[in-house]
Amino acid sequence: MRDYASYAGLGVQHSSLCNYAVFDEALEHRYRLENTILEHFERAIKDREFEVYYQPKVETATGRVQSGEALVRWNFQRNGFMMPDAFIGLFETNGLITKLDFYVLDQVCQSLQEAKEQQLLIPVSVNFSQVHLLDVDFVQKLLGILQRYDLSPEWIEIEITETAFFENVDNMIQMIQSLHEAGFSVAMDDFGSGFSSLNFLRALPIDVMKIDKLFFKNFEDDENSRLLIMDILSMARHLGLKTVAEGIEKSGQAEFLRNHHCDMIQGYYYYKPLRKNEFKELLRQQRQ
Repeated sequence: MRDYASYAGLGVQHSSLCNYAVFDEALEHRYRLENTILEHFERAIKDREFEVYYQPKVETATGRVQSGEALVRWNFQRNGFMMPDAFIGLFETNGLITKLDFYVLDQVCQSLQEAKEQQLLIPVSVNFSQVHLLDVDFVQKLLGILQRYDLSPEWIEIEITETAFFENVDNMIQMIQSLHEAGFSVAMDDFGSGFSSLNFLRALPIDVMKIDKLFFKNFEDDENSRLLIMDILSMARHLGLKTVAEGIEKSGQAEFLRNHHCDMIQGYYYYKPLRKNEFKELLRQQRQ
């Protein structure tokens, strides 16, 4: 019962509205599911149950796929197919995320090596947790994996969520500089989902700004949203940043972004996340 009470208490710690918690049936179900996920993590890594999907990024000027983003899914032997929202936060909390991140990078590099041999090579962005910022050997670990597959850093873009950039700005700047020196590019993911400071943004030596999908939620009916996106795109150009719009699902959104010089579009309007072989087939057809 002590574990149950501790688990229920976690919700209270993060709430300013309630100072007690009831361990009910729903909470017990979540508790058991999370324990099951944690217990099976190492086996899932060993058995390669985590599968990397690739969502194409389309250049607005040409309509061609110019790069992709690696997205992990879990073909959980016990609980079935799981989307990342079900386990990424849990792995962050329990210190398992770094192992998963490097697993994903290894899978991406293996795929890129195959693509290189087939003359289908394009850059792929890989998400990394802010936990890596505390690791002084992070860049060397990245390079070690790339060297195993005879790949140069230009083919991997490092994506880090916006909120991580402002946890420790000085550390982040140093890490980005180290990544640049090694040859990697760096993208700020989910821009606008947190509390970006424009002053800090000016100081951060990032290469790519990914505009969060929330900006496009009420896009058609909200003129303020459209004006804000225009300002973000203009600001990014002045800062010399490439722009990627995420979560684009409608033709009107894509046309607006083309007209206002967003560099790339990512979303279901063009492509859903694809399995490795589907992604390669898309690139093969594009090359013809």
